[in-house]
Amino acid sequence: MLNLEKRMILNLIIIDGTHSDNRSYIISSIAEYRQDCVAFLGPQKADLISTEVPISNTDTITQNIVDDRNTLTASTWVCYYGNYKKVYDKYQDKNIWIPFTGDIAGVKVRANTDSDIWTPAAGTIWGRIGNTVELAYNPSENQQNTLYRNQINHIYQKPGTGVIVDGQRTLTTQNIGVSRLNIRDLFRFIEINVAQSAEQFLHQLNNAANRNRFVAIVTPFLEDIQTRGGIVDFRVICDETNNPPNIVDNYQFRAQILIQGTRPIETITLEFYDVPTGTSFDEII
Repeated sequence: MLNLEKRMILNLIIIDGTHSDNRSYIISSIAEYRQDCVAFLGPQKADLISTEVPISNTDTITQNIVDDRNTLTASTWVCYYGNYKKVYDKYQDKNIWIPFTGDIAGVKVRANTDSDIWTPAAGTIWGRIGNTVELAYNPSENQQNTLYRNQINHIYQKPGTGVIVDGQRTLTTQNIGVSRLNIRDLFRFIEINVAQSAEQFLHQLNNAANRNRFVAIVTPFLEDIQTRGGIVDFRVICDETNNPPNIVDNYQFRAQILIQGTRPIETITLEFYDVPTGTSFDEII
């Protein structure tokens, strides 16, 4: 349930790897409390880099990142990105190591600007990252799987493509829609807009006409998102079933919005068959 308290709406919070003490506070007291913004964070620099040189054992780096992630509480309002990169700092005239959180925010804004807010900010189309001299480490496929199982989005160098972010998990172990950033943002977008529309019903009469009017306002909004691919299906319930006499007599107004968000593709299976000459494909299928 979204609080209708008037306040400035945030979108993203970027936390670099040097402020580890602030991360839990930001998760619990800002992102989880407000529920209108997503925090991007990552590991400590020492988890990947020692005396300005990447740790040589990539298994050690992977375990360091997993251990760091496990110090944080679960939240669907936080995304963790497990890598650092070297960039040229023109102000110091030298290369420096920085976390990827700023880049991820840029990737997210680009995807949302050029497409829709529910577009996954990951992969070879929307997840490309530039301005990288060197990665702190390039996780293997097994290491990528280890990171992703621990709700850590990995960043790696893909031959012929460049540096990409491959994943958009939030910090929850539950297998639910908002365990992915694009669906988290879909719900955030819908909740904020519907809540703003609902404000016009304050101090109006709780009767069938106004309940029907609420449904008539919300339905086209959700239909538009459905047409653009963000929603598979939805239902808006605002009638006497959730506004019985005791709710009405207590000066309350209730509506339920059920949403099936469109899930992203995260694994692809391709099967190839050598079909003998003269064989019917229908028989093979």
